[in-house]
Amino acid sequence: MATFAISAVTRKAQATANGSTTEFSFSFSVNTEADVAVFVGTTLKTISTHYTVSITSSTGAGSITFTSGNTPTNGQIVTIMSKTALARSSVYTSGGTINATSLETDFDTNMMLFQQQDERLDRTLIAPVDDATSIDMTLPNKDARKGKSLGFDGTSGNPTAIEQVTGAAVNVSTVSAGGSATASVAVSGGTATFSLGIPTGATGATGATGAAGGGMAELSSDSSPQLGGALDVVTHDIVTTSNRDIELAPNGTGKTVLKGNTNPGTIVLNCESNSHGQTIIAQPHSAGVTNTLTLPAGGNQTLVGTAGATFTGDVTVPDGDLILGSTAVTSTAAELNLLDGVSGLIQADFTKLAAIDSTATEINQLDAITRGSILYGNASGATARLAAGGASTVLTSDGTDISWAAAGGGASIVFPSDWSSPTNTYTSSGTWSKGSLSDDDYVWFYLISGGGGGAKATGASAYGSQGGTAVLVYGRVGALNGAAYVVGASKAPVSGSNPAVGNITTLTLAGSQGGLVFGSTATNANSSLNVTEGAAGQSIVQSYPRITASSPVGTLSAGVATGYDYVFHTAENWSYGSNNPAGAAIFCGGMGAYEADGGNKSTGGTSVLAGAGGNVGENGTAPGGGGGGKNDDGGSAGTGAQGAVRVYHV
Repeated sequence: MATFAISAVTRKAQATANGSTTEFSFSFSVNTEADVAVFVGTTLKTISTHYTVSITSSTGAGSITFTSGNTPTNGQIVTIMSKTALARSSVYTSGGTINATSLETDFDTNMMLFQQQDERLDRTLIAPVDDATSIDMTLPNKDARKGKSLGFDGTSGNPTAIEQVTGAAVNVSTVSAGGSATASVAVSGGTATFSLGIPTGATGATGATGAAGGGMAELSSDSSPQLGGALDVVTHDIVTTSNRDIELAPNGTGKTVLKGNTNPGTIVLNCESNSHGQTIIAQPHSAGVTNTLTLPAGGNQTLVGTAGATFTGDVTVPDGDLILGSTAVTSTAAELNLLDGVSGLIQADFTKLAAIDSTATEINQLDAITRGSILYGNASGATARLAAGGASTVLTSDGTDISWAAAGGGASIVFPSDWSSPTNTYTSSGTWSKGSLSDDDYVWFYLISGGGGGAKATGASAYGSQGGTAVLVYGRVGALNGAAYVVGASKAPVSGSNPAVGNITTLTLAGSQGGLVFGSTATNANSSLNVTEGAAGQSIVQSYPRITASSPVGTLSAGVATGYDYVFHTAENWSYGSNNPAGAAIFCGGMGAYEADGGNKSTGGTSVLAGAGGNVGENGTAPGGGGGGKNDDGGSAGTGAQGAVRVYHV
């Protein structure tokens, strides 16, 4: 057996099942799996059949796991208890060896038994500590307590057997007029007998004699009866005789309320033969209606229904509440009265004006037309009304219908507040998703191509490569969502005086947006793009004209003309005087260093926002730094760094 410290814990664990959990832990220590008893509710479960036990060797605590099909249901109480046997298997012989493990195991078992007994004592009926030492909590013997209830002596407080009350009897006697009422009770043979003395005469007149079984035979015996609970008529009716009325008379401002139950409050008015009836039903709870229906004043009337309605007398309909068929009449009564006495202008069927093909529904479009609304022909060729558009929207057409849309083309360009802090940076190819952005938001894409590989020349000057070119694309999220981007890979150095051209980074719109490709070539060529959305006529992707590397960053401002893409190339400067840099850059990668045949060399070009070019024989810095060239005095030329895609949410 393992040895461990026995913590001062209760040797019992309980939990409420949720119908799915199968494992329940216990914190008290045990020697073996058999020392654990498991109850579900009050039912003792069997180990292996209903559950298994897992014990942690270092503490003796562990958990039980219910087997398949024996998981307790939701709400059942799971009780895990210690059931260490009251036995000892170890034997110490005279002159024999006593080892620490045996002693530790025996001491652990004894402590487990002490804790187990302590837990059991906690569930027994015991006298409190402040009771006198003379208290005797011993129960009466079996014969004395059979058929009795447990009670406590009125003097000593010791347990005693008392009579159970299984029946009752009442003895009533009279008390002289003016006397005091009396009452007493005695229990004998399980029967409690109540003795009542009731005064007679002026202070105790004899009441009406009730029918067999007690109670009044007729409600008429009580001049002001009151119910002590709900009145259930079961299968009976409330009726009158002699053609009397049944009246319900609430007090004061009280109301007669017909409550609902599983259905709304309902009144059925039967015919005189009770063979059929008409039902009045309140609105259901889901309608959330609390209102008042007031019956009309005047003489005898008939409420009008939708099936074959007949009007007698005046009918008042508030303006705007008259619907003929499915068409609401929006004209006022005064406007309708203008038709009174008119002939020749209106056709006999009143469907339209003579010689005018417009319907009443179409003419109603003119009634109370709102400011900024437009009348137009809808898809059915009928006159319809288009409400005013929102602020900064324009009227557009898809060639068939018109609608309001956000103004495009002339909107101000929003530039990133800090080009060095993009929202996202991608260094491997993929497809861009808008995420939580809306289609009408705008973003910038900053595409940095890979830097070219430096030249490794023998007996000649070795040129560093240009840094990766850069393209800035400004566009509407709805057009750019789903665009595929390809990140230009790094470029290895090449032999000869001329360096290798870097790999291009591109952005290709989804097919539904025309599949246009944004990117730059290795040359200083420039292109112009203006992409439109077609149906809505909005400018959705705007790209901008080339700014050379010599232009300061401040040139890129909201005042730049719209309609083109910015394409950036490294300035071609291969000066090799002392510490003269190769081409410097703003958005594109820095140019790689140059090494002349005579040993003169330049340093790698820098970049404000992209990677720097490599020095002589060194690799460019990502993203987009060009590789440095290397002459034949040993070593190799530098590798051009891979490009990147940066996205800015504006």
